[in-house]
Amino acid sequence: MVGDAKMGFASPEIKRAGGNGVLLHVWVDEVDAFYARALEAGAESLQSPTDLFHGDREVILADPFGHIWIVLQQIEEVSIEETVRRANELLAAGVDT
Repeated sequence: MVGDAKMGFASPEIKRAGGNGVLLHVWVDEVDAFYARALEAGAESLQSPTDLFHGDREVILADPFGHIWIVLQQIEEVSIEETVRRANELLAAGVDT
């Protein structure tokens, strides 16, 4: 997955100034087990395991080298229509999706 620097994640130029320029987005079979192993190996938790409206369970970590890891596990298959409905419901409630 490749994308623009946004939502608190920095471009390579910002990395040179002390920010972070690498973000890895990875799907695994057991996100909670991955999270525990990563913490034992020295990763820093930026977000503990969280269930998301679109059917994934997600953690966000920084490894000892400063790379950001977004690690997900699909926990529910959600249709596009249901994803949109849930997102709209959260937005109406003022929750940042």
